[in-house]
Amino acid sequence: MKLEILKRKGRGKDKMSNDVEHFDSFIGQSTKIFGRMEVHASIRIDGKVQGDLETPPHSRITIALGKSGDVFGDIKAHRVLIAGKVHGNIYASEHVELAKTAHVTGDISFQSIRVEHGAHVEGHLIKKATK
Repeated sequence: MKLEILKRKGRGKDKMSNDVEHFDSFIGQSTKIFGRMEVHASIRIDGKVQGDLETPPHSRITIALGKSGDVFGDIKAHRVLIAGKVHGNIYASEHVELAKTAHVTGDISFQSIRVEHGAHVEGHLIKKATK
C-alpha cells in the first residue's frame, strides 16, 4: 500500500504543490512496536513505537508521524514530518516539519524547519551549517 500526502507550498491553506510524498509502509493506530527500527523506505506512523527510528546514512527517506503517532526514542532521517508526539531527539539531514498538533520533548537538529502555530517543543532547535 502506498500512502500519499501532498506537500504544502506557500503560506495559504489552499496552496498545495504538485509534489507528492510517497509512503511505502504504514504503522496503524492500534499497533505498538518495541525496539529499534531501521527504515529503508519512507514510512508513516500512527501507532506507538518505543525505540529509535533510523534510516541509512545519506538516504532520502522521510519518516512521518501522524496525529495519533507516539515515539519514545530518537528519529534520524532525511526528512521528518511530525503531527504527533516524540519523546526523544530528532536528527534530520534536510528538513523538519512540525504540525500544530506536534509535541516534541527533545532537541531537533535540521537544515530547514517549518513550525505551525501551536506546535510544542521542549528542547533546543539546532540548525546545521550548510556546506
